[in-house]
Amino acid sequence: MEEIQKQIDNYKNIVKELETETETLKEQIAKNNEKASKLREELLTKLNQINTINQELVTLSQPQTLLQKELSDLTQTYDEWQNNCEIEANKIRLVKTNIIDTQHIKDRQMYYSPVPFTVELTPIWEAEDMREPKANQLIQNANKKIINSRPIEINGNTFHYIKPDLCFKKILFINPDFSNPEVYNILPNQEYWHLKFSNSVSETPPPNKLNNYKSILEQKTNNLNEITQTLTNKQQELNNCQQEITDLITNQKPDDTLQQELNNKETHIKTLKNEMQQLEIKEQGFRSEIDTLKLENKNLKEKYTNDLNKIQEQLNTSKTENEQLEKEIKEIQDELVKNGNANEALVNQLNNKQTQIKDLKGKINILEANEIQLQEIINQKDEEIAKLQQTIQEQAEQIIKLTAEIEANMETFKQQSIKIQQLEGAISGLEGASGSLGFENKELQHEIAKLKEQLKNEQSAHETMKEKLDEQILKLKTDNSTLTTKADQLKIKTSKWDKSVERTGAVVNTVISTKSGAIIGASLGSAILPGVGTIIGGGIGGLISGAASVASKWDTYKQWLGW
Repeated sequence: MEEIQKQIDNYKNIVKELETETETLKEQIAKNNEKASKLREELLTKLNQINTINQELVTLSQPQTLLQKELSDLTQTYDEWQNNCEIEANKIRLVKTNIIDTQHIKDRQMYYSPVPFTVELTPIWEAEDMREPKANQLIQNANKKIINSRPIEINGNTFHYIKPDLCFKKILFINPDFSNPEVYNILPNQEYWHLKFSNSVSETPPPNKLNNYKSILEQKTNNLNEITQTLTNKQQELNNCQQEITDLITNQKPDDTLQQELNNKETHIKTLKNEMQQLEIKEQGFRSEIDTLKLENKNLKEKYTNDLNKIQEQLNTSKTENEQLEKEIKEIQDELVKNGNANEALVNQLNNKQTQIKDLKGKINILEANEIQLQEIINQKDEEIAKLQQTIQEQAEQIIKLTAEIEANMETFKQQSIKIQQLEGAISGLEGASGSLGFENKELQHEIAKLKEQLKNEQSAHETMKEKLDEQILKLKTDNSTLTTKADQLKIKTSKWDKSVERTGAVVNTVISTKSGAIIGASLGSAILPGVGTIIGGGIGGLISGAASVASKWDTYKQWLGW
């Protein structure tokens, strides 16, 4: 009874706490719903903003693609022309000072390029000993010249050229009409000229497509860079919007979680109230049984007291009869003394009285001896049955505690299952949102990874709780079986004790044929362990049935979860 009341009080406290938490959750959900409404508006705004940016990206991508193609065509034309040039850039051409015609540089040949270029002209001496190269190098660097290309109009196109004029003692760079020459005389002991062009040049004019190649290339490159930078900025703006959308999606997630938590708590409250109601019904049943037992004990105690009083009255009557007989014997003895023992009738009467007294004392002695023996048997059996009842009571309390703990753990197990389903749903939702974004979002992936780790921990705790429940259910079944065995033993002992009492009462009745002897035998038989059958059939039977129900409920849980 005390354990059941503790459970009921505990249930009431838990329900009160859960109801308080439920109200708090409802308030939080209302706030979250208001926040979610604003978040949805922001989300819609961001989606519209993303659509606008995407349209701008498409619009910018078209001129970017066109410019890239134009630049590709332009550079391809330039590369093809450059590959066919007779003189490559930055390669030294050697010209001997006393030879006009050479394979390295053609005399009075115009060399063209679509871009401005320079020619590095360096005088060269041959060294006669090991000391001259360093001195020659200083002289060469001091006399190095840079000749700039000259512009020329060809069919309305602007190109750049240089025209060397090789002479015996000098080298000139002239215009097509031989005007305006740049003259460079050889130095004493000079053997060669080194000519190095900064760009590749050709003996034929470049294609018209390369007209103003450098300026056009720079302009188109600048235009492409501007568009590319704009696209980069727009892409960054798009990424920021997508990140904000991801944050908005993530921030909306707790709303569903709170609602699920609220639903779970309301379901938990309902379950606890049902269980509390069952406990109250069980408590009422125990109280009813206790009241019945108290009434039975009271009635039996009264009956036993009345029977004992009657027995005492009979014993007192027997003693009174005995005293009366002894008095009568004394009177007869006195009369016989007076008559000198001559009255035969008085002598016979005296003998009869003495025989009656002897028989009555013998029966009283037997009754008292049997009563003492029976009381010893009663005490011994009372101790055995009380000890067995104590064992059963302790076993019953243990089963009550274990059953309550199992039911609490089963509720935890169920909540773990719900939590696992929630986590799986949240992970699935976030993975779907991640896929719809069209790009990998690190924050979202981190949130998914964190939820997966939490799911792994929940599944591990779920498995641990299952193993614990399996062990508890096994112990509950064992304790339940032990309780059933002890209850059966109590029934057997009670049954044997009742029969033993009946046999003892029969012996007493056989020995004592008086009314008082019959009352003693009957009262002793009815006073042994009142209401034991009621206890076994009621409270203990309910505990055994309840424990079996919990074990069956766990089997249903495991079947439902597919374990």
